[in-house]
Amino acid sequence: MNEQFAELASAGCPPHGTLALALAAEFHQADLAGATSVLRELTDAIAPLRGAPAIEQLAHVGREVGGRLTARLRPGALDDLLLDRVLLTGTGDPVCWAIACVHAARHAGIPLGVVADDEDHVLVAHRDLEAPFVLEPSSPMAPIDAARLPAGDLTWRCSHQTALMLLDRVVVRATRAGRHGDALRAAQLRLELPLEDGTLEALRDERDGLSARLN
Repeated sequence: MNEQFAELASAGCPPHGTLALALAAEFHQADLAGATSVLRELTDAIAPLRGAPAIEQLAHVGREVGGRLTARLRPGALDDLLLDRVLLTGTGDPVCWAIACVHAARHAGIPLGVVADDEDHVLVAHRDLEAPFVLEPSSPMAPIDAARLPAGDLTWRCSHQTALMLLDRVVVRATRAGRHGDALRAAQLRLELPLEDGTLEALRDERDGLSARLN
């Protein structure tokens, strides 16, 4: 196991991008330098709006990240869940798109966060914006009223909870693709996250079931 992921997962709540890159390094030789360079470029593009009204900041982040990265949901694409690959190819899962927004904005001094409903429909919101405007990864060029979306009740997701969404998707996609080793690795990594006891117990049972099938 990548000691950096385990260490980060057991620590406070690291930046979304930092934890997601450590997660990616669990599955391949991640290009951390290249990914960090892209995040830095996004941060530099976002930073000039540091003193602007919250709605303008949210819109600007959507335009900058949307102009660089395309979010698309491809249930069979495992690489779409590896943040470094997404940053370097310009295409990936909506969760990674949201992570890129929040991570770059954080380093630019703009307080964005990941929000999602019970079905893990992922959006980006501004923590200082009272009105329920959000960025939809699939159409990010302008904030939209969350009430117009089919998503259910939205809650903030910290980096650990966002990493769990990524790992859940890795388990599903790797299992479908017959990549049982990757599915088992993702199932094991979920147990490194500081989750509630009931959740950990259910995830441990799922890990044990995957392990039994692999052996």
